[in-house]
Amino acid sequence: MNTGETLVEVENLSYAYPRPRGLFRRSTPAPPAIDDVSFTIGRGEIVALVGESGSGKSTIGRLLLGMLRPSAGHVRFDGQDVHALRGRESRAHRHNYQMVFQDPYSSLNPRMGVGDAVVEALQITGTLPASEREAVARELLSRVRLADEMFDRRPAELSGGQRQRVGIARALAARPRLLVADEALASLDVSIQAQIAQVLGELNEQEGLSMLFITHDLAMARQLATRIIVLNKGRIVESGPAAEIIRSPHDDYTRALIDAVPIANPTIARARQRARLASTRASATPASHTPERNPQ
Repeated sequence: MNTGETLVEVENLSYAYPRPRGLFRRSTPAPPAIDDVSFTIGRGEIVALVGESGSGKSTIGRLLLGMLRPSAGHVRFDGQDVHALRGRESRAHRHNYQMVFQDPYSSLNPRMGVGDAVVEALQITGTLPASEREAVARELLSRVRLADEMFDRRPAELSGGQRQRVGIARALAARPRLLVADEALASLDVSIQAQIAQVLGELNEQEGLSMLFITHDLAMARQLATRIIVLNKGRIVESGPAAEIIRSPHDDYTRALIDAVPIANPTIARARQRARLASTRASATPASHTPERNPQ
């Protein structure tokens, strides 16, 4: 549901994790975890940020939410520099973006029913009177396809997929405009991944919720996102429309990520191999014009 308007603008973003100093040693600059990264997320758009573990994709998610301060560059949310906000202004702005983590279990009180956990999230936002919070919490759980009977269940009584739905419902309590899903499907079975991805897709389609979908799985990125950004060692190596990235990757790292996706159907696997060979031959043949695709 991309409206064509920009919601998030990341400009020349860099970040280096602090390197601890020894007692008698001078500290040396740490290599950048994020190096001169620029991209945008449109209103109502789902953008997938794809890379292996250690590529820096989770660091970018935390920089977007103001959890880390960049070494250089800017993150602008609806025109406002996220890292320039202070005090009350920063707290007021924080509800605009929420994160869904890989394992929501650690953020849930094991002695509290999951419905009460959503009520607690609504209480933190301070936007609803106490008398309305339970009804809204039940409605939020319904939006992520959890039955009303789950309201009083403890986290240990739920499956991993159900707990992830609770995590999404808690994030929605703040009525965010941007959801950052950081490997939110990685620990789930494939069939459950598809169900949670469908929930995220419905939230995008029905409510215009923008998303940064952080993942190592290009197949899931293709299913959910309209645009894919490929990150390797803190730098963007390729970006463009999701279907085009999968069909005709330009970078060797992107090809390696695609080839790592398992395919159960041997016919499709052979077709993919033939496409790879054809692409390799085409790239070895001089051409008068090679279209650019967002080189960064």
